Amino acid sequence: GWDDLTPRSVRDCWPLFLSLRGLSVPQSILEERLAGGRADSSSFSNRFWVTCAAAYAAQRGRWSEHAALLFHARESARRDLAVGDSASAHEWDRVARLAEAHGLLRRGRKEDALRAFESTLHSDYGWFELWNVGELALELGRLDQAERAFRALRQWNGPPAYLYLGRILERRARPAEAREAYEFLIFAWRDADPELRPMVDEAHQ
Repeated sequence: GWDDLTPRSVRDCWPLFLSLRGLSVPQSILEERLAGGRADSSSFSNRFWVTCAAAYAAQRGRWSEHAALLFHARESARRDLAVGDSASAHEWDRVARLAEAHGLLRRGRKEDALRAFESTLHSDYGWFELWNVGELALELGRLDQAERAFRALRQWNGPPAYLYLGRILERRARPAEAREAYEFLIFAWRDADPELRPMVDEAHQ
């Protein structure tokens, strides 16, 4: 559970974050969390929540909702720039580019989506965006890039990142390293909840 100090944006968006990483999350939970945020006007001033809501709208093919969130991010960037807050304007522009990237991904334009996600990465590699970069690079057969992404993601995403790293290393004919990655996941999730068992079972194979 979450404590009272956990930002609402994190509580609302965490189920979507998990579902995008291959975990089974009931659709009703995703809908319930984001519906609560939509009803609270303060959510729309939170960049993380807007990013999350736009990603979910794109995932579900709700294009009018996605377009409204994209417009909101662009207008927020424009307003902040007009009053001289270039730092905030830059961050809102990044939210808009992330919304565009999720839209491209949902429409199957993977090359364009990869470039769009790459354009949003901070110099220290934001974990939320880097996951999309790594997953798309893997799907497009760019194994060097995918490996770099998931190696970097291990510190934030732990076992799921190790699972992807194992898949990549297998494709690169490096079975000993792949086995090490899978063994980390198996140990870390040795008492895993049922919804995590498919990942553990894959690592055992």
